[in-house]
Amino acid sequence: MTLYEEMDIDIQLGESQTLEFIVSFPGNTHELAKEIAAFATSNPGTIYIGIADDGEKIGICNNKEQFNEVKDVFQNRIAGIVKKGIQPPIEVRVDFVEGEGKLFSRITVPKGREPAYYSNNIAYYRNITTSDQATWDIIKELHRKYFLDGETQHRRETKSVIFFETLMQLSDFELLWTDYQNRMINPDMEQLRYDIDVSSDILMKLSFEDSIQMENFEGEMQDISNLMKGLSHHRFFMDGGKSYKEFQEKGEIILDKINKLKPRIMKRVSLTDEEVKNNNDILIKLIRELKNNWKQKEDFLKRGEIDVLKENMRRIAYRFYRISNIPTVMEGQKYSSDLREIAICLRELSSVKYFMKGLGINPIKNIEEKMNDLIKGLDGIETSLK
Repeated sequence: MTLYEEMDIDIQLGESQTLEFIVSFPGNTHELAKEIAAFATSNPGTIYIGIADDGEKIGICNNKEQFNEVKDVFQNRIAGIVKKGIQPPIEVRVDFVEGEGKLFSRITVPKGREPAYYSNNIAYYRNITTSDQATWDIIKELHRKYFLDGETQHRRETKSVIFFETLMQLSDFELLWTDYQNRMINPDMEQLRYDIDVSSDILMKLSFEDSIQMENFEGEMQDISNLMKGLSHHRFFMDGGKSYKEFQEKGEIILDKINKLKPRIMKRVSLTDEEVKNNNDILIKLIRELKNNWKQKEDFLKRGEIDVLKENMRRIAYRFYRISNIPTVMEGQKYSSDLREIAICLRELSSVKYFMKGLGINPIKNIEEKMNDLIKGLDGIETSLK
């Protein structure tokens, strides 16, 4: 499918939780910055410049001879806005769409890892078809989820924290690679790139820590980090699948290196009984959050916020998988294997494979049977933890 065909589908769907149309490049750069910040806070999103609110194709340039010049100007202006106008930093992808003698710009924004993103020191979030200023209660909830997603607090020593965070980053790649085949379509592809890129940066920073270097892990971690960085910037071409195969091979090499390093990292991570209990409490809260989200699935659909449900599923899948990889010192923790399988299935269900764009498509029907099975499995885990 060409970019122009993808744009046509998006125009038919109209502005939504994940789509924003801007008729021309805003004179006030804050107007674009807040849209990017809102998607980074809430969920992956796509911004088209050159499309009116009603879907009319205006274009940012109607003279083919000027297309390349306009592309350069737009690319630089958007890069400047992202670099200077949004805090914390977020990476976006800029594409240009050509059709009917007109040029359009498409900005793909991933969901960031920070709790909220700001423009002009104001936090923004996506509210169906608008990007609104986040009120104090919304910011509070965003930070609550962020810290809930964080690992056990008050760990005993910095050394334990370093190995713990290393284990979490290696686990994240394991999970995202379980269904990379389902992520080849935007915005899932750009979210995949972003997640790999962030883990690459974190692993590189961790490799400089004294505790990592004392164990001589820095070389392996830096190797994995560099390979991840290359994978996150891998380019695909119309070459009969050659570049896709190269992408697949690169990912498998990374996974193999992680499988060799991860068991040795796990041996350096230990939790007290109190810390294990704290993680179990976090797991119970996450299970209840997912169950409540699923209970409100029809409301998400009616409000046009189905992509919020999708993002929550993706986020919680990461958390489930992380917790399933945490070594425990308490007896009777039998749920790790089941939780790992649930996380893998939940991540798959949060992909565009099930949340395909199109008029009249109901993603809930596509995932209902599997989600109900997952909820039953989580009920069993929750019961065992009480």
